[in-house]
Amino acid sequence: MLQVIRPKLLEAGFKLVAEQHLEVTDDVSIIEAMHEPVQITKGSYTNIKVRAKDSVPMSVGLALSCHLLDDRCVPRNTHTPTCLAA
Repeated sequence: MLQVIRPKLLEAGFKLVAEQHLEVTDDVSIIEAMHEPVQITKGSYTNIKVRAKDSVPMSVGLALSCHLLDDRCVPRNTHTPTCLAA
């Protein structure tokens, strides 16, 4: 499952964190500090988080082979396929 946050809400959250010197662990904890709900949506196995250098080769491989893995993917050009959300 994926968390969904409106960009403007997250932007306001980052401002609040800076102003109040809050300690947060991730984007969801920022929204929770604002007492706002976090929305959850169904995700895809190809929607991965890149947390470290070791994740980069896998994410590049997924991006380049995207059209083979998911029929929602449309090539933007010959070098960078784009996966469209469901």
